[in-house]
Amino acid sequence: MILRSVATLSVATTIQIAMLGPVFGQSYPVTGITISLPANPDANTANWGAGASLLTISATAASGPVAGRTDPAVAGSRVLVGIRQGNRKICGTYTGASAPASNFSTPSKVWSGDNAKSLLGQGCILPAGDYELYVQVFSGKADASVPASREVAKTFTIRGNEQQRTR
Repeated sequence: MILRSVATLSVATTIQIAMLGPVFGQSYPVTGITISLPANPDANTANWGAGASLLTISATAASGPVAGRTDPAVAGSRVLVGIRQGNRKICGTYTGASAPASNFSTPSKVWSGDNAKSLLGQGCILPAGDYELYVQVFSGKADASVPASREVAKTFTIRGNEQQRTR
């Protein structure tokens, strides 16, 4: 009886591991997301459009069947950008379903300055502390909650008022 239970457990474990394989080995149609933001940007995200606090986000989409063209599955995707402190969202009005369209027309896309900061959907004045700016692309299909990329985050620190003035 014990031998039979061990065999049953072994088969069940093998099935569970096989089912997890695609989750861990999943490839996304959007890769290579990079975030460029100074380690100590201005506390007011409205100032991230130019100058010393310039925000730039770039991503690469899978090519479609025609060389140099974006995969049609990515063309209507959405870009979610937000700021969190710990596990709490601090700034950003969108969800995966309501985020702005990515507008991939070529396999490489760059959002810089005002275009990048507009992906937050709101301006925020951040108090001194440590934060993460996160970016993730979601499917533009009917179920827009399906990720089309992994989430990428960049940590940054907002200095106190005394430190901001001396920069």
